[in-house]
Amino acid sequence: MSFGSVFATTHVDEVQYDPSHRYQKSATIIEENRLKRVYGAFDTETAVELAWTEYWGVSAAVLNSIEKQIPVLMEIDHPNIVTYHQAWVDKRQKKAVFITEAMPTIGKGCITTVRRFLARRVQMKSTVLQGWLQQVLQGLHFLHNMNPPLMHRDLHCDNIFIRTTVGLLKIGGLELGMFMRASHPAEFSGTPGYMPVELANDIFSEKSDIYSFGMCAMEMFTFKVPYAECKTSFRIFAKQQLGELPESINLVKDPVALDLIKRCLASPDQRPGPDETMQHPFFSGATDPEEHSDDSLQISQSCGVGGSIVEMNHPNGTRISVTMPEEFTTNQQFQTSTGVSISRLSMGSSASEKDESEEDILQEPAGQKVLCSPTIKCFTSAGICLRYFFKDIHTTNQLRNMIAEDIGSSSFELEYIDEDGDHIIVTKRTTIQELCEHAKSLYCKAGKRNMPQLTN
Repeated sequence: MSFGSVFATTHVDEVQYDPSHRYQKSATIIEENRLKRVYGAFDTETAVELAWTEYWGVSAAVLNSIEKQIPVLMEIDHPNIVTYHQAWVDKRQKKAVFITEAMPTIGKGCITTVRRFLARRVQMKSTVLQGWLQQVLQGLHFLHNMNPPLMHRDLHCDNIFIRTTVGLLKIGGLELGMFMRASHPAEFSGTPGYMPVELANDIFSEKSDIYSFGMCAMEMFTFKVPYAECKTSFRIFAKQQLGELPESINLVKDPVALDLIKRCLASPDQRPGPDETMQHPFFSGATDPEEHSDDSLQISQSCGVGGSIVEMNHPNGTRISVTMPEEFTTNQQFQTSTGVSISRLSMGSSASEKDESEEDILQEPAGQKVLCSPTIKCFTSAGICLRYFFKDIHTTNQLRNMIAEDIGSSSFELEYIDEDGDHIIVTKRTTIQELCEHAKSLYCKAGKRNMPQLTN
């Protein structure tokens, strides 16, 4: 599905509205295929451009089922999922209509879907794909934790939309899952290769979406559609039945990413769920799939003079002994003199509590440890929110270059907001340590400030 951001000027013979008379349909066709036709649309109350998607030739039984599921779509509110503003069925014309937020079109310089971006053959670093896949997982996590849980059922790189100017990904095509739930899988023309083999037995769970997620990850790393070597859908399904992975799996060079993908494509009983997938070493920056396994570090803790003594035996033979001060809580993160970072020693807290409490440590030149958040948000004067990882930033000049690339302009004034709410200009003398210690967030203002001239 491809949504448009700017619609061409056309003459509308008959103005059409949704049942609430708020959204107006444009005569501009953005995209058309055998399943649907996508038009431009406008919100008459806000003048915001939207997308108006029509599915024709839908049976009465499917329309009845979709009509019951529409309220669920209206409840979805997540930054990594396309927003649905309105939807209804027209049983007389045998069609279903969905009005969603609009995404940029390729004609205006932005690539709509991840697949269209991949077609440009941009060799991206694993850290970029890590951010992309995290966003997709966050969207899936939201869907799977709705009441009742909502499965996508047809996730692939052509219905994951992207705003390349800010690196924001949004899952779309949820209405296709509604069609699938209303039909027998064999009757629904989904996406061969991305649909798990258990779907043929009408078995679908959150782990089925993880299978599709794994195929998306593989396509992002290889630029190839899964099972591109197969000429027919039947051959794809036959290979899936035999447990054969796509040939393009051999093109994944990142060993940690390869381990992630293989886990996602495993049989349902061995396949991880969304939460477990997010805990994979790929998303924590590990360079070895076994780096964070339970057997990699053997940690023991005992009492000693002045505090607890934590001893660690690593499989490579390294033995580390650290004395923890009494006032140091076991839920904190600390760093040994050898540079090994240890965290999450507290086994009683939940995963969500650990994520909120975890902090990164920057090393000052004098050896002093500085606790800080692992990321910092940057708000622009246009209302865009960007997020940057301190581990990827070494100088403020590098930070400026990253922001300039994301907003498409190098003409801006950068400030940070401290705990008192004061705006501090980021100069050449500002250090990353200063931002880590004092900055609550960044503010990027378009245009450069005119500094007062000094006179003798």
